Amino acid sequence: MWTGKTASGSMPLRVFDPLLDSAFLLPDDDGPSKVTPLAQAIGELVRPGMTLHHSREANAALLEVCRKFWRSSPGFTVAASAHSLFDIVAVHGGLVRKLITSNASHAYPSPGAIKVLQDAYREGRLGIETWSIYTLLLRFKAAALGLPFLPTRSMLGSDMVSDNREDFKEMDDPFGSGVKVGLARPLTPDVSLVHAIAADAYGNAIPPAPYDDLWGPRAAREVILTVDRIVPTSVIRNHASLVKLPGHMVSVVCPAPLGAHPIGAVNHSLGDGAGQREDFDFLEDFRAASDDPGKLDAWFNEWVLETGSHEAYLQKLGDERLSRLRALAGPDAWREEIREMVGAIPTTPDANSFEMMVVAAGRYMAQRVKEGGYRVILSGVGTGALASWLAYYILRKEGYPLELLTGSGQFGFAPRPGLPVLTNISNVASAKWLSDCAESYGFLVCGPRSRCLAALGAAQVDRNGNINSTRKGDTYLFGPGGGNDSASMAAEVVLVMAHGCYRLVDRLDYCTSPGTRVSGLITSEGVLERRDDELLLTGYYPRPGETLESRLQRIKGGCGWELKVSPEISAVPPATLEELYIVRLLDPKGFFISVATKEEP
Repeated sequence: MWTGKTASGSMPLRVFDPLLDSAFLLPDDDGPSKVTPLAQAIGELVRPGMTLHHSREANAALLEVCRKFWRSSPGFTVAASAHSLFDIVAVHGGLVRKLITSNASHAYPSPGAIKVLQDAYREGRLGIETWSIYTLLLRFKAAALGLPFLPTRSMLGSDMVSDNREDFKEMDDPFGSGVKVGLARPLTPDVSLVHAIAADAYGNAIPPAPYDDLWGPRAAREVILTVDRIVPTSVIRNHASLVKLPGHMVSVVCPAPLGAHPIGAVNHSLGDGAGQREDFDFLEDFRAASDDPGKLDAWFNEWVLETGSHEAYLQKLGDERLSRLRALAGPDAWREEIREMVGAIPTTPDANSFEMMVVAAGRYMAQRVKEGGYRVILSGVGTGALASWLAYYILRKEGYPLELLTGSGQFGFAPRPGLPVLTNISNVASAKWLSDCAESYGFLVCGPRSRCLAALGAAQVDRNGNINSTRKGDTYLFGPGGGNDSASMAAEVVLVMAHGCYRLVDRLDYCTSPGTRVSGLITSEGVLERRDDELLLTGYYPRPGETLESRLQRIKGGCGWELKVSPEISAVPPATLEELYIVRLLDPKGFFISVATKEEP
C-alpha cells in the first residue's frame, strides 16, 4: 500500500504545499499598523514637563508640538545634539525651559549666534546645558544599552567638565595606562521625534543619510516617527541594510511628506525622488525673522498657526516650489545651480583677505597631511571647511589618497561647487560611506588607524591654541558642536578664523576645547604656528604699499596678546588663479570669503 513516501523515504513537496503557503509565506505588510495622524500622536504622547529628543529633520513634528503648546509654558527640556530650526520658535513661544545640546547656532547661510536664544539665556528664561556632540550621543547610547556610563576622551580639559559635574566624571584609567578618561551618564528622553524617508506601517524606518543621531530614538521611552512615504514591509526587506530604527521601538507612524522641510533629507540608495534638497530661500527668510521677536511672531502666525496642519503648510509652500526641491535632490543637481550662479563669481586674480586666508590654510593643511601621513581631514564649518576642501583638491592633483569627513557622518565625499554647507545634498551624493555622528567621532576621528587632521573655526583662541565657541560674558555664542571632540581626539588640529583682538584674546571667556593638538592658526592676516606651546607668527600676506615693519605692526595690533614673530618669518605666496577659482566655485555667494559679510561675534 502506498504510504506517501518516495523510494528515498522523503515526502513529496506537494504534501507540504498548504503548510508552505500558510506558515512560511512572507506577507507584504508585517506587524500591526501604527499609522496615526500627526496631531493625534502629539496630543496623546507629548505632555508638559517632558524631556524631548528630536532628529535634525523632524520639523513637521516640532511644528505640531509648537501648535499644540504655544504660549502655554509646558516646561519642556529639549535634548538633541544639534538644534532644529524650530527649536528657536519653541523657545520664543515659551515651550522650552532648558536645552541640552552641543550646538545652539544658526547654520545657514553661515554659522551665527541666535538672538532669540541669547536673549532668553541672558534673561534667565532658558537654561542651556552644553555638551560635545560625541559625549551627548554617548549619553543616549549608554541609556539605550542599559549601562550606567560610557567612557570618552572628549571634554577633558574644558570648562564643560565643571559645568556638567553631576553627569560627567573624570577618573584614571583603571587598567593603568596613566591617562584620564571621562564617564558620561545615561540620558533617557521621554519622547523622541524622528523623521524618515520611508517606513512600513509598523515603523521599520529608513532615515535620511547621513543619519545624524541614531541613539536618541533608541534610548527614548516613546518614538513618534514622521515619514515621507509609507511602504510595504516587502520594500523594507529589500532595503534592510538601510533600516536604522526597528519597528518595535516606534510608538506611532505619522505620514508627513517632506516632513523635514526646510532641511534637506535624502537617501539616494532608495532611488530618485527619495527626499528633497534644503530650501535655502526659506532658511534665509526664517533667519532674518528670527532676529526680531515681532517678526518671529508674524512668521509663526503665518506659517504655523494659520496653516494649522502639515498638509496646509505644504499647500502654502506650493507644488512648484516643492517639485523643484525634489528635483534638486539628485546627485548632479549642483551643475544646474552653479550655472545660475557662475555669472556673479569674480574672475579677478586678486584675492581679498578671506580668500587669501582660505588659500593659505588649504596649502598649510595639505602640507601637514603629507608630513603627518594623515589619511582623513575632518571638515568643520565655514572657512575651515572651505580650506580643507581646497587641501583635498590640492592633494588629489598630486595623487595623494585623502578622504574628507564631516561630523554628521559623511565620509569620502568630494566637495561639489555650489553652496558650502556640510550637509549639501550634492556633497552627500558623492560620499563613499554614510554613517552617523557617533561613528564619525567614535573611531574615524580618534581611531589610531584613521590618522585624522581636524580643520576647525573658533569664536576666540588664546596664545596656547585653547578655543572658545560657547560663551562670551553672559552671551551664549554657538556651542562646542563637534569641535571639542575633534580638538580632544584628532591627531592634529588646524584653526582658520578672522584676525582681530576680539577673536585672538589673551584670556578666554570660556574654554570649550583644549589647544594641545593645535599645530597652526591661519587668520585673515597671516599664519601662526605652535612653537614651545605658543602660537607665533611665521607667515604674512603682503599688502601693496606696506613695508614689512608696518605690516607686522598691523598684524600684532590685531592680536590680544603680545604676538611673537618668528625669526624665519616669510611672505605667503599670492593665491594662484586656479586656487581662487576652486575656492570661489565652492562658495559662489561669498558666505565665507566675502569681507563684507564678516561681523564681530
